[in-house]
Amino acid sequence: MTQLPSLNPIPANIEDHIRRLLTAPAEPAIGEWLLELLQDSGHMSTGDDMRWRLLCMVWLALQYNPEEGWRYLQWMNMGEPAISGHLSEMLIEALDNLDAHVQFASWQAAATDPRLQTFFADFYPIPAQRKMPSVIAGLLARRHDHPETGVWLARYCEGTAYHDGKFMRPWRLLTAAWLAAQFDAEAG
Repeated sequence: MTQLPSLNPIPANIEDHIRRLLTAPAEPAIGEWLLELLQDSGHMSTGDDMRWRLLCMVWLALQYNPEEGWRYLQWMNMGEPAISGHLSEMLIEALDNLDAHVQFASWQAAATDPRLQTFFADFYPIPAQRKMPSVIAGLLARRHDHPETGVWLARYCEGTAYHDGKFMRPWRLLTAAWLAAQFDAEAG
């Protein structure tokens, strides 16, 4: 069983704990811990706090407790059924800060709740330009053939299919070739 930090008080290094738990095996206790964290952190509203809190809401909704997670997501998104542009930007920043692109893509692909499928339908976990080298290097070093990596590669390729900027081209070619060679020749 994964060691969960006490939330009384919320640790100053909460992002480190979240980053560690993102790579832990999924356990119901983590979902309960996420819900408690969200309940206990409502007063924390700096930009940094809001990013990790949003990621925890998404994680709770997509992997552990769709009802509770949905309630928080609806509050953050002002009741709209699809993720807003502002919330999308904040979620990308959270994924970048906590290196959670691959996990998010996996949660998104496994979502069965129609509300969550609609909410995230047009959201792609595409790292910021400055993060791409470290994301790719990390995946190549540790998870080059893991099925979750294939899910993320497919979402990345789909989300960047119509980007023609000079910066994106090498990354699009690399991810498409990797997807084709390792996971899905036709999609790649």
